Amino acid sequence: MGKAWLKKFEHENSKWTDKDCRPHKHDFSEKVVIHLSGDENKHIGDLYYSADKCRLCRSFINARLVGNTNECKGLETYHFIKPHFAIGFKDITPVE
Repeated sequence: MGKAWLKKFEHENSKWTDKDCRPHKHDFSEKVVIHLSGDENKHIGDLYYSADKCRLCRSFINARLVGNTNECKGLETYHFIKPHFAIGFKDITPVE
């Protein structure tokens, strides 16, 4: 595997697109915290990511795992549920 394949894989697994909104040009100008929660029995637990969110919808890019939640104080938090079979952010669902 080459470096190009790894970069594409990393890029594809660090973004999520909101399919419930009308098509528009994304403006990823907001820095937010993405909170993924899952079933504790399936060893998913709670994970926190910092990401760049579109100001018009809930889509985000450049999600990076945050080791310490103190780094993200003051940022808006969006909650998502992650099923046990999800890889990356493909099958997560937002919490209303």
